[in-house]
Amino acid sequence: MKPLKLKMEAFGSYGKATEIDFTFPNQNLFLITGDTGAGKTTIFDAIVFALYGETSTGAKNGKKSGLELQSQFIGLDVKPFVELTFEEKGQKYTVERIPQHQSWKKGKKELKKTPDTEKVSLTMPDGTDYANSIGETNKKIEEIVGLTKEQFMQVGMIAQGEFMELLRASSDSKKEIFRKLFNTQLFKKVVDELAIRKKDKEKTLNELKIKLQADVAHTSVPEQYDKKDEIEESIRQITNQADISISLVELFVEHLEKMCQWQKEEGQKAKKIKDESAKEKDVALEEKTKAKTLLDEFDNFLKNKQELEKIKEQEEEILNLEKKSKTILNAYEILPYSEKLERSKTELQRTKKRLEENQTLLPRYKEDAVKLEKLMAEERKEVDKERSNYATLLEKVEKNVNAFSELEKLDTFFKKAELESNNAKKEKELADKKLEQQELQIKEWKVQKEKIKDAKSIFSDWQVKQKENERIRNSLKDAIDIKTKIDAILNELKKEQEEYRRISESYSVEQEKYIKLNRVFLNNQAGGLAQSLIEGEPCPVCGSIDHPNPFVFKEGEEIPSQEKVQELEEKVNKLNIQQTKLSADCKAKKDNINELENNYHMEVDKVILSMKEFKEGNMFLDGDPSVDNLENIHADSDDYENIVAKLKKILNNWFCLIDRKKDEIADNVKQLEVLENNLSKADELRELAHEAVDKCIKKLHEKENVLVELSARKKSLEENLEFGSKDEALKEKNRAEKILQEKIESSQKVEQRRNEAKSTLENIQTIIQTDNEALPRLTEENQDNQKEYENILKEKDFAEKQWMEVIEKYTKSDADDLELKVKRYWQNKAAAEKLLEENKKKIQGKERPDLEQYNKKLEVAQEKLAEAEKKYSNITSRMETNVTILQNLKPQMQQRSDVLEQQERLSRLYGIFAGNVSGSRMDLETFVQRRYLEQILGAANRRFEAMSAGQFELQMVDIEQSGKGKNRGLDLMVYSNITGKSREIKTLSGGESFMAALALALGMADEIQANSAAINLDVMFIDEGFGSLDDHSREQAIRVLKEMAGGSKLIGIISHVTELKQEIDNQLIVKKDEKGSKVEWQIS
Repeated sequence: MKPLKLKMEAFGSYGKATEIDFTFPNQNLFLITGDTGAGKTTIFDAIVFALYGETSTGAKNGKKSGLELQSQFIGLDVKPFVELTFEEKGQKYTVERIPQHQSWKKGKKELKKTPDTEKVSLTMPDGTDYANSIGETNKKIEEIVGLTKEQFMQVGMIAQGEFMELLRASSDSKKEIFRKLFNTQLFKKVVDELAIRKKDKEKTLNELKIKLQADVAHTSVPEQYDKKDEIEESIRQITNQADISISLVELFVEHLEKMCQWQKEEGQKAKKIKDESAKEKDVALEEKTKAKTLLDEFDNFLKNKQELEKIKEQEEEILNLEKKSKTILNAYEILPYSEKLERSKTELQRTKKRLEENQTLLPRYKEDAVKLEKLMAEERKEVDKERSNYATLLEKVEKNVNAFSELEKLDTFFKKAELESNNAKKEKELADKKLEQQELQIKEWKVQKEKIKDAKSIFSDWQVKQKENERIRNSLKDAIDIKTKIDAILNELKKEQEEYRRISESYSVEQEKYIKLNRVFLNNQAGGLAQSLIEGEPCPVCGSIDHPNPFVFKEGEEIPSQEKVQELEEKVNKLNIQQTKLSADCKAKKDNINELENNYHMEVDKVILSMKEFKEGNMFLDGDPSVDNLENIHADSDDYENIVAKLKKILNNWFCLIDRKKDEIADNVKQLEVLENNLSKADELRELAHEAVDKCIKKLHEKENVLVELSARKKSLEENLEFGSKDEALKEKNRAEKILQEKIESSQKVEQRRNEAKSTLENIQTIIQTDNEALPRLTEENQDNQKEYENILKEKDFAEKQWMEVIEKYTKSDADDLELKVKRYWQNKAAAEKLLEENKKKIQGKERPDLEQYNKKLEVAQEKLAEAEKKYSNITSRMETNVTILQNLKPQMQQRSDVLEQQERLSRLYGIFAGNVSGSRMDLETFVQRRYLEQILGAANRRFEAMSAGQFELQMVDIEQSGKGKNRGLDLMVYSNITGKSREIKTLSGGESFMAALALALGMADEIQANSAAINLDVMFIDEGFGSLDDHSREQAIRVLKEMAGGSKLIGIISHVTELKQEIDNQLIVKKDEKGSKVEWQIS
């Protein structure tokens, strides 16, 4: 890549449009010269920004924001941009990039609330635009150039002091730089991954150990087992070991297998006894059930016999109730006929009466209807007459009311025109005065702007420091969180330790009780045997026929049962398991606390280091005494809690100091923006003031003309008025309207009365006709109903008075209730007779059983079964626990063996690759980077030997010495061809160091290009450093650079050293004045 042309406008110190043609010089080596701060380095910044959207210099991260790049030497109406035309493989590309920037709102001198965003365009060799997003375009440019921004900075720019630092940097510092340039992070990731895997295996091993110890601790050892002591000793040794002994676990497994087999045999014996006891219980239960059933049958027979006798006693009463029910039902069958007859009589009488009344009223209703019809016609004539009078008056009133309304509006307009005329005169006077004040204000704004011109850069520095302070505060909070976690685990540990002591004491007490109780129990067993011994007959245990000292019971000693001994044994075993588990938990928590404390100390130390870096050159901490206290933070004490408290206090103080200056700095920035905005609007405000005066004069003339027109119109309207006022006209209109409304309401009332009389007459005529037609039919229906009623009385054999008395006394539901009661009686009697017969058959030929005898027999069988089940359950539960432990241990041991083998292999690899082996501290990544450094030094020494007249060359530390003590794999030495010896690089003089740094930079540029496929970077800028060389060394350096520029490479030296102006013919001269930077070529 070779730059051909660079254009800038409103960028950095370049306010006006500036163009640099790199094809103009007649040599490829040229000097960029000018005063300090003139804008020399900004040229390279512009090239880097055009290609990558970032600058070569600026904030701590090497990147300036778009707003920082916007020039202060030109107004905000000029859009900042950089345009670079470059050549790559014979093809020309043009990239134009506009940074984020402030601008005015469209058509207004007012800043936009949010800045305009960054934009980029790329023109391809065929003239087409590469239309894509910023990210995609940046990626395409990087693809064309073939270098990342970091690589381009190393290859294309030798910056002030950077390569001097690289020359003397430690191996660890060089490693960070080389990682970015040569992408060696893969080898660091390999080491990091090994560390993660190693730690993971160590964690797995610890988890397996804890699980194995927990399983072993849960082993249940029966008191009767003959190898009890041996297996309990194995349990104690395994659970108390820091590291598990495989041989000890294997021995324990062997013991456990034998014990499980013994428990299995004991369980089979206990199961046999349990099954026999269960059969005996089932037989006893079946016998009791049969006896209980037979006894219930005897009781039921007596009960059912008594119940049947009670039922038979009610039979006579039931027969009387049945007869009474039939009488009530017959009476209620007559009731519908009686009701029907009564209804027909009532209807006939009502119809006759209504007919007589209506025939009497009919003549009077006809006379009323005729009178109302005549009155309604007269009322309608009066309404029509009044409507005509009202219409004539309404037209006259509306005309006058409109005239009065217009006169009112004319008065309002007249007063308004007079007021606006007076206001126009006042506005002109104010505009003249405002113009005078505006000039004074502009002068004041310029003075104020000069005082705070650096406010924006100070505010940017303040923002960076504030964010850094917040980051450090968060880091300290993370450390405090770790300490809080440690304290929480410590509290848990204390509780578990206290619980362990309590359980341990209980275990000791209960174990001692168990030993004494078991001894008494065993002695009792021996005592029972001793009482059965007969002198001269063999002992069943030892076979001896002599019994000189048989066991004698102690008087008054209580003999425990076997169940009590076993119960106490289970309690002791449970306590032993609990204390073993608590011991393992306490150890795990202690390990966790140790690890967290190490992390806590590391985090606090990192915070201290960050704070020391933060305070260096921090203008916002001036005058803070806590800055000095930070240097000796570890001197007084290594108590990290005390140190954290001090750090927290210092950080809070810093935060307050920085935050205290926020308002002042922010106010200055706002004030500066306001002043700049106000000054940019000054001319516009002057012009607006003059326009305001002219506008007021014009308005005054217009209002005076309006006054004349309004007066003429008012006079014309007043001459044609017929009423004294608008209210008088409206009152006359309301009076006429009221008279008309009264006439209309009177007419409506008459019409309503006429309609009601007509409707009433028609209704009466209709009713009379209907009743005349219905009267013969109703008479015939009444006669028929009388006959039906007489027939039903005869059928049911009731006199009229008799059935009515029955109905008055009883309801129909009374008859239903009586009928239901009779029916239930006969059903209950049949059911009782059938049940008694069934009971009789079941007890016939049998005796009444004695249930108590069967209960006692069942109780004995149940007690025997419960004892057998308890013993069997105790044996099987212990055996199942032990079998599960045995099944778990074998795969756990195999898994632990596999994981241990993997952990040891990973540990060895990590130690070698991470440089953690004594005498070999060089890590894998450094070893790989030595190859790149070796190639860099090969290219660098060709230049260094030429510059130093063959006196020096650069060498790496020998591979044998590179890992001793610490990692020195990338450390550099200088070899003297005169003395034949190597020495430290820091022993070089200032000029020699610059030549070495320049040679190293040139060699690194060669190596980066060599390692990046198809890269041909034909440009290099060297920024300062030549002032430290003597004349001869400078001539040698320039000669080497001229040789490099002899081909197609374009080399620009950025410097203000006077001697270079005499040695380099082609010069790009940079000057700066109050309008910003400008450039011009000076060609020899």
